[in-house]
Amino acid sequence: SSMKEQQQQQQQQQNFPNIDLKELETVDVVIASDVVYDPILTDALASVLDTLLSKGVKAIISCEKRVFFCEKRLREEVYEWPRFLDLLRTSGIKVDIVNLRNVPQFSRYDRNKHLEIALAQRMH
Repeated sequence: SSMKEQQQQQQQQQNFPNIDLKELETVDVVIASDVVYDPILTDALASVLDTLLSKGVKAIISCEKRVFFCEKRLREEVYEWPRFLDLLRTSGIKVDIVNLRNVPQFSRYDRNKHLEIALAQRMH
C-alpha cells in the first residue's frame, strides 16, 4: 500500500482504537441514520460493520445523500454514500437498497428525494 494509505490507517487507528469485541457480542442488529458524510468516519464505520456482519449481525443504514457541487466536473454529485456502499460490497457484504415506495408513511410529508435506506448483511 502507498505511504498515504499507511498514514491514513495510522491516523484511523489513533482516532478509533480497536473495539473490544466482547462489548459487541450481544448485538443482533445495527441501526444507523445520517452517519455517512465524513471519509474518516465512513471508513471506520465500514470497518466496524465488516467485523460485526461477519458474526451474523445485520445492519439497516439510512442516509440523506450529501450533494455537493463538484468544481472539476461542474455539476452536483453525491460522493460519500456510494463510496460507503462500495466499501461494504468490496468486503463481501450484500447490500440491498430498500424501495421506499414499499415503506408505509404514517403521517403526511414529502419524502426527501435524497433519502436512501440500505440493508447490509453477510451471506454465509
